[in-house]
Amino acid sequence: MGNPNCRSQLELFLTPKDMEVKKLAKQKLWAYKEALWELQKAFWEYQKVLWEEEKASWEKQEVSWETQALEMKAAREKYLTDKTATKENTKKAAATMEFENIQKHNNLTLKQKGDSIQLVIDLNFIADPPTDMMAMIKILSAYSLAITNVQIDLLAPIKHASLAIYKQRVQSMNQLMEQLSSFPITVLNISVDIDDHDCFGQLKLAAAANGLVFQDWTMEYRVCGGETFFPIKRNSTYSKRLRGVYQAEFGVM
Repeated sequence: MGNPNCRSQLELFLTPKDMEVKKLAKQKLWAYKEALWELQKAFWEYQKVLWEEEKASWEKQEVSWETQALEMKAAREKYLTDKTATKENTKKAAATMEFENIQKHNNLTLKQKGDSIQLVIDLNFIADPPTDMMAMIKILSAYSLAITNVQIDLLAPIKHASLAIYKQRVQSMNQLMEQLSSFPITVLNISVDIDDHDCFGQLKLAAAANGLVFQDWTMEYRVCGGETFFPIKRNSTYSKRLRGVYQAEFGVM
């Protein structure tokens, strides 16, 4: 720091011009410090504005999330209420329906599942002759008011006899899903028997499920000869591939 007395003594030797220069230098330094302070102050104010804007954005986003959560909760509650009402209405319809008077079909069977009736649809495209889809679909409409639970068992060859036959079966599957979309379905599961885990070709006809109005359906497969069913979960590799098959071969989504 030095001795202040020495600095005072040195100033005695400064000329008026030197003193003026020194004074101007101090003024410039002070002005520079003031300008720097104002700049820092402006920067802090700017940061404060940014922080306030970010805070407001987060608060707005939080309100949006809360609104979405409430809307999702309300939609879920409505779905469950509607589902319960559908079950009750269908149960009443089933209680008065005379199922024994409906035309029988070898590929359509009824099973008691708790307090509801399950319709099992057996689709066998390997049998000789294979499932008569047109005849079955015509009969299927008779069940539409009384069935909420549907089980589809599917067995298809690795390779169909011809492309024309495959396209015909694709069309039949679309018609089946269109008919089922008129049902008040609350549960629908598709079980597919395949020769091995990598036999994706045998799953392709099940892609038709993507055309259902009811979208809470489930799907699973079982290797022939085994007892374990493997679920095909949404967004799994097989699920995405089947959706691609539907878009390419069954229709436009």
